[in-house]
Amino acid sequence: MAVIPPKRRSERLNRRKFTLINKADELAEFCEVDIALIIRNRKTGRYFTYNSIDLESWPPSKEQIQLSYPTPVNLLPHDMKAKRKKPLKHHSGKDTNKGE
Repeated sequence: MAVIPPKRRSERLNRRKFTLINKADELAEFCEVDIALIIRNRKTGRYFTYNSIDLESWPPSKEQIQLSYPTPVNLLPHDMKAKRKKPLKHHSGKDTNKGE
C-alpha cells in the first residue's frame, strides 16, 4: 500500500468530515431524526461535533441512552464490516452475488 503524503491525508480527512456532517444534516432534515455526531482526530486529539438540534439537553448522556426504551442499537466497526460482507438479496430472496 502506498504511503499517502500528510497534506493529501489532511485534505481527504477534511473532505470526508464535511461529507459526513452534511449527510448527518440531511438525514436530520429529511427523515425527522435528531443527530449528535462526534469526530475526534486521533493524532491531534481535536474534536468536531455536530448537533441537529440546539438544546441544552441534547445530546443525552451515555447513561441516559442506555436506560432508554426501546433499547438502543449500539454498533461498532466489526458490525458494519459484517453488514458489508453479507450478500445482497433481491426482493425474491435470491443471492445477487451468485448470478442467480
